[in-house]
Amino acid sequence: MYIYQTVFVLHRTSVESVVMALIDERIFWFVALISSFGWLVSFYKKKTEKAEQDFHALRCEFIQKSNELLQERAWEKRHVLYEWMKKTHDISLYHENK
Repeated sequence: MYIYQTVFVLHRTSVESVVMALIDERIFWFVALISSFGWLVSFYKKKTEKAEQDFHALRCEFIQKSNELLQERAWEKRHVLYEWMKKTHDISLYHENK
């Protein structure tokens, strides 16, 4: 509302004067910067949530198909692999739930 009152109402005679008034207004740049930052945060939040969902789905698929993927000798020693994954990467392969 402030930008509308100080820029568009006062400089409505030409487009050029409106654009120049917008460029001169510090609050316009502040609002533009804050809104750009907000968009960037929401973009990366959505991207992070999608990556976490994909990771969880892949982990669950590995847990469900582990008896098919691991052969007999590896199946007997799977606890070593599971403990190593938990210790080094903090990935639990024992249960599907986090």
